[in-house]
Amino acid sequence: MHLFGNFTGIALLGAAGAFVSANTAAAQNELGSSTIPVTAGMRTNAVTLTATNFVAGAAGVTNGVFVSDTFNVPPTSIFGTNVAVRPLTLEDAIQQAITQNFDVQVARFSPEIARFTLQGDYAVYDPTFSTDPWSHSYRKQPGAGIDPSTGLPKPAAEFSTDTIDGNLGPGLGGYGPGGFRYALGMSLTRTSPTIRDPVTGDASIQVRQPLLRNFWIDSSRATILIDKKRLKIAEWQLRLQLMVTIANVENAYYELIRTRENIKVQRAALDYNNQLLRENKKRVEVGALAPLDEKQAESEVASGVATLLLTEQAYAVAENNLKVLLTQDFASLSNVLLDPVETLVAVPANPELPESWKRGLTMRPEIQQSRLDLEARDINLKFLKNQLWPSLDLSASYGHLAQGSSFEDGFNNLGDDRFPHYSYGVVLSFPLGNIGPRNALKSAKANKAQALLQYKQLEQNIMATIDNAIKLLQSQFQKVEATRQARLFAQDALAAEQKKYENGKSTSFLVLQFQRDLTSRRFDELSALADYNKALAGLSSAEGTTLSRHNLDINLQ
Repeated sequence: MHLFGNFTGIALLGAAGAFVSANTAAAQNELGSSTIPVTAGMRTNAVTLTATNFVAGAAGVTNGVFVSDTFNVPPTSIFGTNVAVRPLTLEDAIQQAITQNFDVQVARFSPEIARFTLQGDYAVYDPTFSTDPWSHSYRKQPGAGIDPSTGLPKPAAEFSTDTIDGNLGPGLGGYGPGGFRYALGMSLTRTSPTIRDPVTGDASIQVRQPLLRNFWIDSSRATILIDKKRLKIAEWQLRLQLMVTIANVENAYYELIRTRENIKVQRAALDYNNQLLRENKKRVEVGALAPLDEKQAESEVASGVATLLLTEQAYAVAENNLKVLLTQDFASLSNVLLDPVETLVAVPANPELPESWKRGLTMRPEIQQSRLDLEARDINLKFLKNQLWPSLDLSASYGHLAQGSSFEDGFNNLGDDRFPHYSYGVVLSFPLGNIGPRNALKSAKANKAQALLQYKQLEQNIMATIDNAIKLLQSQFQKVEATRQARLFAQDALAAEQKKYENGKSTSFLVLQFQRDLTSRRFDELSALADYNKALAGLSSAEGTTLSRHNLDINLQ
């Protein structure tokens, strides 16, 4: 987790340091302070203004506005006024992103939605109660035949029926384990005119148990098992979004440090050019230097101002990129200046490719999601295979019939076992041809084979990505040392040229050229340091170890 140390800074000059330091001391007196004022590009903690970490020259910042004296550095108000500075560690930035980032908050709903869906699947096992409390029907039918006693046609008959909890329900029914189904029902009926006991009743239980199809697994159990896998997939999707967000925060954080340090470098270069311009003006005044050299120095100062504005703009953009990752209310941070506490250092890392592959193939959320998807497909295959069997069900029922002179009497007699009835048997059904289930199984097998190939492709891509990330990390570490050496050589070259210039053996143009080269080398070194730290974050992303790298234990429940 601790990838940072104290940044010693980039030395401004070699042998020529005394030349700049002397003028810097004068500039500090003009500013009336020996510490860095609060501003973009400067550390919020007090650091003595020296030529090795920051040269303010005659430039300073007041209330967030860059100001200067007559050294051709115009005011810049890119950061506005009344800016509140907020020191920010990488750990704090990551914690804030975890709780505030929009992408993370959106992704948090996925496991919750999947969990609700899974819980809803169990509703199939909820008993269903239905009742028909009371119903009345009337029927009048014509008489049939001739009454032998009178020789006249039989009169029409009228029937009036009252039913309580009729149709035998099921009054209470549902599903059980192993595809078991049950139904309980009760009814009381009175029909008038009727026989002596006008109320009849029935109370029974009916059960049905599959023996082949839907015995080992049915659609309801398959849905539950698959949705359990989908819940885990949703949790891994959330982990993936957390990892992506954290990696983005790291990159934005390092980029903000790089642009901040670039401002320091550019201001140091601008101060140096201002000092050189002062010296040139003095020499032109005494006739020891041609006016052209003064104009060249003025041109370089003007160009430095333009570059400084670009570096400050880059810092503002980098800061906004980080703010977007950290908050859901961007406007609340409009007057807040984020100041990274860490500085850029290159901590050596020596990852082993086989170990990195092992981590990547076990910890990457994408590979875990793919495995869970394959397991869900296996469940579906198991269900479809079971559907090829014929439907062979064992059915049974048992109940009591009752009679009474009233509804109350009939209800009381339902518990009497004088008139029991029962049934049992086997029900067999088998679709001729079975074309639908067979082709559904073939289609599922083809989809599984396709998904398996995609899984193997994902494994290969992860291995290649990790290999590339390790090679990039090694290359970036070497680049850090190379750019450091280039910067040191540029410092020595400028120091030598400055000495030649002081002895009258060089020109202002050459000194300015060497100064431009040094500034460019400093930019390169800062970029290399930032890119190396980004490469470390990239390797963690490739391995799927971003969360563990930052000692984060994410509770997804």
